[in-house]
Amino acid sequence: MPHSPPLQQRLPPPAPANPHQPTPNLPSADQHQAIPRNPESTAPSGAELSPSQLHVSVTETRTPHASAASTFSTLTPSVRVAAALPDHESTPKQPRTSEELFFESPSPEKHVPDFTTRDDSSILSGDDSNGWAKEEANMEAFIASENAQEEMELVPEDPAAAIPEWEMMDCEEGDGEVAAPPQPIVKIVTVKYSRNCRVWTRGALFEIYQRYQIGTSLKKNAGKRLIFDAIRDSSFATMIDDDTFTYEIEEIPEHLQKGPKWKILDGVEIDLPEDFDPSGVTAGFFAPTNKDNYVGHPKKEYLVDRPLQRPEFCPKPKKANSNSNRPGRPSRTDTADQPANETGGQSDYVKSKLPKDFSCHRPKHYFDLQIMPEFIRSNITYTTNFRAAAEGAAGSTYQDFVPFDVDEVYKFVGLLFCNGVSPKPQFVYWFLGLRQSKVFGNDWFSTFFDKRLPGGRVIKGERRWKHFRRFMCLYGYRLNPREQQKKDPLWKLAPILEHLRKNAQRCWSTGKFVAIDEQTIGFKGKHSLSLRITYKREGDGYQCDAVCDDGYTFSFYFRHGDAPAAPDSVKHLNLSPTGRRVIWLMLQLPNLWTRVYMDNLFNSRKLYTAAWICKTLCQGVCRTWGRGVPDKIVQKTEHDVAKAGALRGRTMVAVLEGDDTCPDLLCCSVYDTKPVHMMSTIAEKVEWVEMTWDVYSQELKCVVPMKYLRLNLIDDYNHRMNSVDLADQLRNCYRFNHWFRNRKWWWAIFLWAVGVAATNAYKMYCAVYDEERAKHVVGLPRKWTHLEFLLELIDDFFGCPQTSIDGSVVTTSSSGRTRQGSTYSAAASANQNDTFYDLSTEDGRLDYFNLVKPTSMTKKGLNVTHLLRGLMFHPELPNPSPEAYCQYCRYKFNNVWNDDQKRKNKKLFQNRASIVPHCNYQLNAR
Repeated sequence: MPHSPPLQQRLPPPAPANPHQPTPNLPSADQHQAIPRNPESTAPSGAELSPSQLHVSVTETRTPHASAASTFSTLTPSVRVAAALPDHESTPKQPRTSEELFFESPSPEKHVPDFTTRDDSSILSGDDSNGWAKEEANMEAFIASENAQEEMELVPEDPAAAIPEWEMMDCEEGDGEVAAPPQPIVKIVTVKYSRNCRVWTRGALFEIYQRYQIGTSLKKNAGKRLIFDAIRDSSFATMIDDDTFTYEIEEIPEHLQKGPKWKILDGVEIDLPEDFDPSGVTAGFFAPTNKDNYVGHPKKEYLVDRPLQRPEFCPKPKKANSNSNRPGRPSRTDTADQPANETGGQSDYVKSKLPKDFSCHRPKHYFDLQIMPEFIRSNITYTTNFRAAAEGAAGSTYQDFVPFDVDEVYKFVGLLFCNGVSPKPQFVYWFLGLRQSKVFGNDWFSTFFDKRLPGGRVIKGERRWKHFRRFMCLYGYRLNPREQQKKDPLWKLAPILEHLRKNAQRCWSTGKFVAIDEQTIGFKGKHSLSLRITYKREGDGYQCDAVCDDGYTFSFYFRHGDAPAAPDSVKHLNLSPTGRRVIWLMLQLPNLWTRVYMDNLFNSRKLYTAAWICKTLCQGVCRTWGRGVPDKIVQKTEHDVAKAGALRGRTMVAVLEGDDTCPDLLCCSVYDTKPVHMMSTIAEKVEWVEMTWDVYSQELKCVVPMKYLRLNLIDDYNHRMNSVDLADQLRNCYRFNHWFRNRKWWWAIFLWAVGVAATNAYKMYCAVYDEERAKHVVGLPRKWTHLEFLLELIDDFFGCPQTSIDGSVVTTSSSGRTRQGSTYSAAASANQNDTFYDLSTEDGRLDYFNLVKPTSMTKKGLNVTHLLRGLMFHPELPNPSPEAYCQYCRYKFNNVWNDDQKRKNKKLFQNRASIVPHCNYQLNAR
């Protein structure tokens, strides 16, 4: 029998041994203390106890192991002294000596078997004598009770405070073991330099340069080669050759990573109808993009039974009332009572500014809501005259210069639209007559832009156009160009761009689905801001990111200069300049949870997270590198034609789980003619929709409809991504800069702004017309096409329409056909007179004064839109007789003014000199 270890100077608690009580949790090894037996008699101090006086047994110490439910134990061998105490004894506060403990122990006759006798079954040594099993059970019960008491004293008030945080995160219910923290694995990354590499771009290399603190000498705009060489030559990387290096990074395996994770979904294979041919071979024709008639991969659908939940489209809360400081008018910040319009259209502001009678609407009414006449007057006419005066015009340079007026500026803007509708190889051809050029000459245009001055002096239209091109100014000419260039590279155009952006947003209410893409502005000259653009038909020039709704440019932000600052809620994402511009455009939208469609230039998981924080949903095609697409659904391009045909229609879908900042982000890949990867927070499910396509059958010799399947994500993207492309198409179809070589860089952007204003005006007209048609208005004429709208707008800019005497408005085309120019002209065409007077030409004006008396002007004729506008602008009329006077003022004198007004203004008609200051009517002094 082994020797007994020294007894500990500690007395166990007096808990009785209860065999019916369940065994409590055991403490750790360092909490266990040796428990001595107490003999009845007293022994001398320091005396060593004999085996007959003290029972020593080999037991196991308990070491704790954390668990979510209880504390389990593992056993390690050690020597422990065990004894039993009576129920009436209590734990002493002071430690006892071994002798005291020995003599205070109970009598051997009560708890310890009698070792003096043995039966035949006992062991000769006495270790396994009769009654030992019962005694062992009593000792184990006492030890368990003591350990439970010690554990209760040592456990802190908050049990979780003593457990490391990483142990609690890894602990799962029902598992008694704590998972160790995940160990990262070393991954070797190879970087190879290539000028046109799409993976290792300049931004990706600079991110490595910054993240691993390779150096501080290079700035963000440093060249790609400089950044590559700096990383390659540093101790961080291992150089392979001049264009290749490797570096090591530590990554945690995806299945051990904490936080949001991608969940790969299992699809359900769909059953095709019996009459549906997936290969497309039906009566001799094939499905779109499936010319080889491959059956393809089995079609699968996802989330059909459990679609994802998306936020509802709704308007933004109203802003505080501007009259909140006034008594009796509290401010309101509640949401709008009516739901947002999902289709989009003109805003209430447009309805309040347009004439109530739709028959009086003219294209210039819509154009003036985009670029207002006040802006034309103050920021184009006045600034141009001020700049000409500051540079010595009409003095040392351009001695024939005279200041411009608003009407003359509108004429030149209308001439730009003429060059868009009917472009000429050189702009000066617009000022040639038939004598100078029988092909490009036009007698009406050759004299219409001439500036007639008092005294009979005339400045030719071509010379006047050169004055306008030379001195035109949209900004304050006193500003310091160098200082303004540092603040804003587009400072010369900042007034008109801000004016157009503000009015475009104010005149339109976007619908549920919009698109964000770039708009390109061609420029043939040389400028530091001009971009090299090889993937656009427009060529080199300038670009801006724009958000459009069905062809209407709602807002835009140019890529030249600093990007807008990111909102505080998304600053932690560290968005790129492109991402900040996109988020800025999203914040301009008037509604919450608008569905925005973008192409692969913008889409990424980081941008979608920022968009969700800004309460906007997105969808579009996505690149597979560096954009957050999970690797498990990425499909590679198959170059074998037969194998690629067998893969057609294969879909793979993943959903991001555990991310509150971008919940249920959906990624999908489908193999069509090549792999297509899409990312969406809009789609609720992934399914195949049945489409029809009108194709020509070689066997049937006719066009017949054909059925085929298309993924719903692709179908939505195809139909709702083209808003920006539609705006570009409408603007570029009749663009002004045909054969233009703009030596001034800002002329290109100015022409783009005017074109955007005209396109927006046409879309506003279409929205108003559709609304009138929905009301079933009687006599509503045919809707103007885009070309007809621009032709009418040119007439409004020139301010000299061709009119009939009864007020009907017509224009005569070069082919001799008569075209109605009024909105309701088709309904009034039956009342037209056969005699027309062209007030835009000298002969027409002479015939009008010779055959028509001023008193024959009627109120009905005056209220016609064209004639009323023409007379209100007081066009230049010849002086056929001394009694000539302004027709508009004459009519007001005879029909509108009262006696007091007539008496006051009677002198206006006594001589023609008095008319000039009153009505701005300029008579020719012939």
